[in-house]
Amino acid sequence: MRFSVLLAPLLAVPSLAGLINVEKRQASILTGAFADLNTKLNAFDQQVSALTPSSDVAKSQSQLVAASQAILNSMKTGEAAIKGAKPLGLLEVTGLISDGTALATNAQKVLADLTSKQDIIKKANLGPLVVTQLKAQKAAADTFAKATTDKLPTGTQTIGGTLITAITNALDSGIKIFS
Repeated sequence: MRFSVLLAPLLAVPSLAGLINVEKRQASILTGAFADLNTKLNAFDQQVSALTPSSDVAKSQSQLVAASQAILNSMKTGEAAIKGAKPLGLLEVTGLISDGTALATNAQKVLADLTSKQDIIKKANLGPLVVTQLKAQKAAADTFAKATTDKLPTGTQTIGGTLITAITNALDSGIKIFS
């Protein structure tokens, strides 16, 4: 009997390790979605940053739209993957905070770069197209954000909400500028 009492804690260790691995896998779904979205944001930002007053923006339109659509598709794909993940534990969330902050910062930078090119974009009469794209991205960002915060422990959802608000405000600002 004593022997079995001593063995019981040792038998629990593999179970605990398995649980931690499952939670890490769940967190990796979110970090993967964040990373893919960051990649798409960077590709779009490169297209936007290349615009100059002498650019033929109308000619670049298909590339800009494709890069913008890639952002939208990334959010939709990421949302679906995140919805399929199990809720995260507190340990996994601590690792996601830096990823979420980096994503929010990058999204704000990309939108700032886009709005800095507003004169060039408006001159090419592409303001309405930008508004349409930003509105679609805002709708996708809202559902992506909801899927993400739904996987966070209750006490940490406000942190996610703060990051989401920063992105939403940047999108709203872009919509207003190009309207």
